[in-house]
Amino acid sequence: MAGKHKQAGFRPSNAGIRATEGGNQVSERPEIAAADNGEEGAEAMLRRAGHREDWSQLMVVLHESFAGMAGRIDPPTSLERLTVADLAEIAVRDEIWVIGRPVVATVTLTQREGFLYMGKLAVTPAARHEGHGRRLIDLAMARAKSLGLPELMLETRVELVENHAFFRHLGFVETARRAHAGFDRPTTVEFRKRVSAAAQV
Repeated sequence: MAGKHKQAGFRPSNAGIRATEGGNQVSERPEIAAADNGEEGAEAMLRRAGHREDWSQLMVVLHESFAGMAGRIDPPTSLERLTVADLAEIAVRDEIWVIGRPVVATVTLTQREGFLYMGKLAVTPAARHEGHGRRLIDLAMARAKSLGLPELMLETRVELVENHAFFRHLGFVETARRAHAGFDRPTTVEFRKRVSAAAQV
């Protein structure tokens, strides 16, 4: 996730929101819904990306969101190797969730042993400071609870200290630092957050 996200305008709600899965309307399903920040209409729509998704547009969102990392992180982001076909495959194998039509924010969720992994958490520059990052993390918490997984885990680069602060603010704890192959220094920071038994959105 590039850049620093604020929580302006975020209003938690236990009622859930309208969401869609695979292009079909899903109403008031707390296991897949994210917290409602009060927005209405297509711009606020949270849904699981399906076969009808415009993967090219989603790729643009990712590149715009991570553009600020260029020249800051080493090695470069794995996004440089990601293709439109890869996104379509990931959506089948794992879960890609998006906000908006057109998409303004996204996250990929992958089930792993003992935790739910959050990857490619991204918000376009024009849509930052509107609570989308927090909204997607709340969604991930709800999905982890639904899947019976006790923790969320994510990774961010060592250089992106603004991301570290954002995740710590939301209750994540640094649990490890690792190096990419060929590096003799840590390049990646791992963060985890326990999924509360009361977690719901």
